[in-house]
Amino acid sequence: MTRLWVSQIILPTLLAGLVYAVYHLNWPLMFLHFLNGVPQYNTEQCTTLDIPEACEDIVIHHDSQTAFVACGRTDYRAKWFPPSAVRKEFVPKNDKIYKVNLKTREYNRLKLTNFTGIYRAHSLGIYAEPSQPGKPTDTVTLMLVNHILPESVVEIFDHTLGSDELVHALTVADPLIHTPNSVAPIGPRSFYVTNDFHYQDKPLRTIEMLWSAAWSGVALYDHETRPHQPMVWAYHGIPYPNGIDVDLESRLVVVGSSTGRSVEYFKIEPRTLKLVPWFSVNGLPIATDNVRLDTITHDVYTAGLSRPIEYLFPKSGSPFTPGSSIAWIAIRLPFPVLTEEQRTNHSHFTLNYNDIPHEVLASHPGSWLGFVSVAAYDRANNHLMLGSPSSPGIG
Repeated sequence: MTRLWVSQIILPTLLAGLVYAVYHLNWPLMFLHFLNGVPQYNTEQCTTLDIPEACEDIVIHHDSQTAFVACGRTDYRAKWFPPSAVRKEFVPKNDKIYKVNLKTREYNRLKLTNFTGIYRAHSLGIYAEPSQPGKPTDTVTLMLVNHILPESVVEIFDHTLGSDELVHALTVADPLIHTPNSVAPIGPRSFYVTNDFHYQDKPLRTIEMLWSAAWSGVALYDHETRPHQPMVWAYHGIPYPNGIDVDLESRLVVVGSSTGRSVEYFKIEPRTLKLVPWFSVNGLPIATDNVRLDTITHDVYTAGLSRPIEYLFPKSGSPFTPGSSIAWIAIRLPFPVLTEEQRTNHSHFTLNYNDIPHEVLASHPGSWLGFVSVAAYDRANNHLMLGSPSSPGIG
């Protein structure tokens, strides 16, 4: 009976999963580290800002010419990083948030005040109230995904521009923050957060990833209109939802799907704040990681691994080893030219990456910056900022 179970159920399931992964994730040649199909492009003249920690995520407050960067030690992450099902040892020491002056490229660590917990970095998002004529905004809100014991949470901090402090305002814990990856603020105390997987631990998590199963999504915390109420799903049914960003004025949300190799575009339903699928751009040459949405042009900037198998089976023994050889690509997706029917139609539609305008901004076959997880565009200085969870500094 056991042999029959293995031969007729388990092995066909594994084979089907492998075939699907080969088709969907472009895994052929990924297993062969020495076959390097990603060129070094547009990185020769890049300089590195020598922040001592590895910085996975970057957000830019364009009005003040300030970037905020979430950074952490790679040796801590190699021991404790729940998004990768790494729970070997929790080191009770804080990771760091830096601010970068984009005019001078000077950086300072921000002090976490009114905060007694431990902060373990992943992604961050920024919210600023709309500026009034002659009265620019002098405060912003930063929201941070925090991977602590026993479960991950979202931390909310207020920041006065020009200061070196983040003042803790709120910790949000909820059953729908179970595998958080990226956070997109939609109010001073409200946000969307992606959960990259339904299952937290192997082997079901691995099956979910290999199968590119659409078993997770985006959760909503609406403190402004539903205070003290449990979180709800804003949208459920995305394979490996990773990065998220929002333009509140246009009621537009973008989500990067890593195993889907896509960017998903949503409209915000005004009354409930649920996400309504609009269209997808499929077939990106990367496992889409963080996404950054230009609120003026609606261009999407994203980066990610071009051969995910190098992350799963790195040469160095850990993908978080500084200088790990993992190929990456940074991309700009201009907002596509849509027909009137596509703009107004309520039915979801798909576009192919190779059939619409796009731009490869930079790429590297490995080692420089480890593997890049975010590409944030500083439009005032025409500068692209690159961050990585596996190598110190930002490009």
